[in-house]
Amino acid sequence: NPEPAFRHWRISASHAKDRPQIIFEGESIDTQKKYPYIDGYNPKANDWVLLAKVGKTYIVLGKII
Repeated sequence: NPEPAFRHWRISASHAKDRPQIIFEGESIDTQKKYPYIDGYNPKANDWVLLAKVGKTYIVLGKII
């Protein structure tokens, strides 16, 4: 099964700066991987965000409001 082109996940509650770690929907543990994000979005802890599949990874596009 191919991975979806877009996903929505939450920024880690412990996020402070740099690339954020993500918490997958339905889970409570942060990913070890830190994800890149689009310029203009400032990741904040607990934000629900939209991610786009690019190559073998996802990029955070911005906060879902």
